[in-house]
Amino acid sequence: MQPYLSILHSISILRRLGSQRSFTANLVVTHINCCENHYNNEGGPYEFSVHGNVWSLLSEAIYETKLKPFTLSAGYKGLLKYTYNHYTGDVLATTPINNGSAICMLKLKETIKTKPFGRA
Repeated sequence: MQPYLSILHSISILRRLGSQRSFTANLVVTHINCCENHYNNEGGPYEFSVHGNVWSLLSEAIYETKLKPFTLSAGYKGLLKYTYNHYTGDVLATTPINNGSAICMLKLKETIKTKPFGRA
């Protein structure tokens, strides 16, 4: 078994702002660390080791307010991720990778009241 470390921290907040409004936020931080050794002998020895790290930060925030007959939601979702792999042996390489995204949203939901089906 290869050495492996995974860390996860998560924080969530839900706040009621009166009877018609709310605010929700989530934050997740992760770190993964691993080391692996590989050996193949397909016509000749081929061996390498990799030491890898991944850090990520995920965040989300949503504000919601009820406006009769609508509910308005506005939010943000973000991701930051950094990957760093270092290869040694028959393979010599370092691969730092940065990745990120951000999404903003605005949603309007309508509440429709229906009458039950039945005899008039």
